[in-house]
Amino acid sequence: MSKLNMALPLVAILACCFGCKRDVVEPDDVVAVDGRQKFVGVYDVYDTLGNWRYEMEISVAHDFSPFDSLLIEGWGGAFDVYVQRNIGNISNYLNFIGDFGITDYEGHRWALFSEYDYVFQYNSLVHDTLRMSYLKDNIAFYVADGVPYFRQSYREYAVKRE
Repeated sequence: MSKLNMALPLVAILACCFGCKRDVVEPDDVVAVDGRQKFVGVYDVYDTLGNWRYEMEISVAHDFSPFDSLLIEGWGGAFDVYVQRNIGNISNYLNFIGDFGITDYEGHRWALFSEYDYVFQYNSLVHDTLRMSYLKDNIAFYVADGVPYFRQSYREYAVKRE
């Protein structure tokens, strides 16, 4: 009887091992996601105290460049900026590095650069809010442009409209 008691569980285990097999699930067709689309929209931009500053619009740039990009119109209330952003990049970071000699709406030249700020989580999209941290400086151009010297760091929240 004891041999039978030992053989029954062994037979049950073997039957389960060979009788059950994993269902094979065929993968669905992978749909390419355009990582730029999460940034597209019209934004109201506020300073860190909650005061409205300006309106900004981000759209997908349609050009013949070998790089995919976003067009930001109205950054700082004064600039139109292209930001390289590949279609396959699905991160929440804007990837804005900067632009030297960028011309504002009044024809003056500037250095406009991303400014690292770990606490502020610079240039990242969190839900519907883009946290922007940048430096605006005209030291290389103010004499030739005939304007006063200007340098300022900015911390702004761009909130996407629904």
